[in-house]
Amino acid sequence: FLILLFLTFPSAMAFEYGSIAGLFVIFGFFVRNKDIVYDQVPRKYMLTFVIASFFCFYMMQGLMLPSVSGVQAIVMMVGFAGIGYWLWNFKSAVYTSENSVMSRSFINLFQFFGRRTLEIYVAHILIFRALAMYLYPEKYVFMDWHFIPLSVVEPFIQ
Repeated sequence: FLILLFLTFPSAMAFEYGSIAGLFVIFGFFVRNKDIVYDQVPRKYMLTFVIASFFCFYMMQGLMLPSVSGVQAIVMMVGFAGIGYWLWNFKSAVYTSENSVMSRSFINLFQFFGRRTLEIYVAHILIFRALAMYLYPEKYVFMDWHFIPLSVVEPFIQ
């Protein structure tokens, strides 16, 4: 945990999420296996892990934004805390047409979004990138790769 935590900012300079992605994979494992994890890890350590992971992600995202006002930072922090709380208390369920009042089409849609999260994420990134290239061709050039956002390095250059 501490290795991933300390590598978050350096690895984020080379990769979009850096090692914070590993922390969220561990978080997802803990949420799915709470009964097993609570038998082996004290609750205070679990809470520390969750808060530190989300705070680290908050700081990383905040540093990547060009400028954030105090109100925006507070709203972002409250939003991340709310999402963390909601995800931690998430309870999985199986919905079938036999035991649910929901229509079959709604269940299919719900299952699609639950089972195809990675594909949806990749598709939305590609769509946003294509829109950015179309709307701002001078700023977003096809295959114009860069590893470190200028806003992160700029304070050290001047």
